Amino acid sequence: MRAGRIAARLGLVVLLVVGGFLLQQLVRKADHAHASRRAAPAAEAGAPPDAAAWRQTLRLDRGAPPAGLLVSGWSAPEPGSGVWSSGPVAALRLPPTPVRDKAKVALLVEAFVAPTRPFQQVRVRAGTRTLGEWRLTSSAITPLEFSAPAELLGPAGELDLQIDLPDADSPSRHVKDSTDPRRLAIKLHRVEATG
Repeated sequence: MRAGRIAARLGLVVLLVVGGFLLQQLVRKADHAHASRRAAPAAEAGAPPDAAAWRQTLRLDRGAPPAGLLVSGWSAPEPGSGVWSSGPVAALRLPPTPVRDKAKVALLVEAFVAPTRPFQQVRVRAGTRTLGEWRLTSSAITPLEFSAPAELLGPAGELDLQIDLPDADSPSRHVKDSTDPRRLAIKLHRVEATG
């Protein structure tokens, strides 16, 4: 009787191991098929493989920002929320991209607005070139979309951005009962880049 139970348990263990192996093989095949389908349109259009459609999303609402992204002018990240700018200028460094022509970038932000601070002016620059300007009047999450030509990319393909925020101000001056002394303008939720 005892030998029968041991054999049954051993059979169950073998079944679980074999089932796990088969499941792993199915996942690998599905991943390979998905990657092949994504590369097919670029190959059909005659584009070289490294110029295939490319997309990168950098999330700032998960506690720890991607390494090297926040260069200067940012507060501490707020898990589950994003990261506020702090002061009149903030700098970002987007990781290297494989784009040869231009990258399309969207910064998803919310603005610090209040009845006595009804808007935030935002200008994004790469070096001396202005890539976009906006006047934000709502605290709703808004995409700031712009294109960055390849000649603005650094030697490794990185993109250095400066964000001018001339209306940055302290919530303690504009929001009743606030004691927040930081000079806020925008909260960055995520960065999306495509090419």
